[in-house]
Amino acid sequence: MAGLGAYLQEVSRAYFAQKGDAFGQLLSFEKSQGVMACGEALRPGSRVDIVQMCERQLQNPIDEMMTSHCKAMTAYSQQNYLTAYDSLVTSTMAYLKIFKAAESPWVIEPLYVMIRDLRVMAELADVELKKQGKNTSKLSDAGSQLMRCFRESLAGAGHKAKKIVTLFIVNQLFKIYFKLNTLHLCKNLIKAVNSPQVLGFENFPVSQRVTYKFFVGRLSVFNDEYDQADVDLTYALKHCTKKNTKNKRAILLYLVPVRLLRGSLPKPALLTKHNLPNYIPLVQAMRTGNIRLLNETLQAEQEELIRTGTYIILEKLKASVYRTLFKKIHAIHKTTSAKPSQVPLGLIQTGLAAMGVVMDLDEVECVLVNLIYRKYIKGYISHKARVLVLSKQDAFPSLSAVFLSDPAYLVNLIYRKYIKGYISHKARVLVL
Repeated sequence: MAGLGAYLQEVSRAYFAQKGDAFGQLLSFEKSQGVMACGEALRPGSRVDIVQMCERQLQNPIDEMMTSHCKAMTAYSQQNYLTAYDSLVTSTMAYLKIFKAAESPWVIEPLYVMIRDLRVMAELADVELKKQGKNTSKLSDAGSQLMRCFRESLAGAGHKAKKIVTLFIVNQLFKIYFKLNTLHLCKNLIKAVNSPQVLGFENFPVSQRVTYKFFVGRLSVFNDEYDQADVDLTYALKHCTKKNTKNKRAILLYLVPVRLLRGSLPKPALLTKHNLPNYIPLVQAMRTGNIRLLNETLQAEQEELIRTGTYIILEKLKASVYRTLFKKIHAIHKTTSAKPSQVPLGLIQTGLAAMGVVMDLDEVECVLVNLIYRKYIKGYISHKARVLVLSKQDAFPSLSAVFLSDPAYLVNLIYRKYIKGYISHKARVLVL
């Protein structure tokens, strides 16, 4: 496309012909037609006045919007992302008025484009602020601007079909809140999506449903709500297209740890297929009770696991690996002992030492107490005899029955009589 004048003519034709897809592509920074046209207008020797040209060639109501939009594209072409963001906010809010007044759903596609570009531009602007040694603020501001867009789309003024934008905006807000680590703000968005004002969930495009379930599933992981995380992430994986391997990997990055906590061990071939090789030794550690392998893998992969937000959940696998190790120790013990259900703590201590985990007997007791409380093991500890007394039936129950939250510190204090009381796991309170 040659020149700013030709670009503005295309914009005008697409808008007044109500061609939403074409208008949206012309507004896009990613597609770059407008960016190139505005950049050419600023080449040395050019006498083009972008503001005057927009006012001369465009009619109401897009003249005001496009003046700001061309300013944003001009600044973007010069890598001045702070100015580009501020101008894009003005342009987006001007378009929001057009969106609100429209009585046809053709205005939906351009709003998708502007919302996405606003978030991306805010990220670039914050990078620029950081380089200048200033506090980053634009992405947070973008969250506020998108909430205005959300409220207008939720109202669906002029045409109820415009409500279809709501889930896309929620997903963009999720991306902002996760990047800023302001996850508490996600709660109100989830409530809004589940409210009667919003379209039925299955009415939204499948790609947006997958994105929404992915973020809600991740949020459940961070809140230790693993059953719900399993449901949401499984939905996302099931509805993700087969060709979208990148998104499938992103989903499995969180779904695999959730399944591991429940004792569901994926095959190495699946992990290799989706480029998750760092999970293979963790699965092997769970299968064999190799606590040394688990610790070494977590240590080696710590930086990457922290970056992806999976380190804490994977560290919880220690309880499962301990359970498998103790189950093996018990299996060996019962072949040589007249009292197979009574396992000396010294034998467990020796087994742990063989795996590179050195503990005194009190520490061994603390580990066992936590496992017993959380139902990884059925039995009790005879402190006087220093033995673990196992139930004669189902001493190592299914992992689906265990408590995945970790009250180990309080449990140990109660067991050792520093505190009198008990823990209500369901209510998540200490009763004294």
